[in-house]
Amino acid sequence: MSSPWAIEIEGILSEEPARLVRALTGAILGYGGWVLSRSAIDTGTVNMLFGSNAGPVWIFTAS
Repeated sequence: MSSPWAIEIEGILSEEPARLVRALTGAILGYGGWVLSRSAIDTGTVNMLFGSNAGPVWIFTAS
């Protein structure tokens, strides 16, 4: 991604990828960001493209 304000996330989950997309979308919108595209496929693949000019974005994962 060449834009300095856009962030792309790709991942694979073993359970409920649509739930993660909903949660991340709410978190991004909650701090003033915007979601440009998002998808979750039943095979576990998640893709999101979002942006923010509200400051740093911290995303943590746990397994």
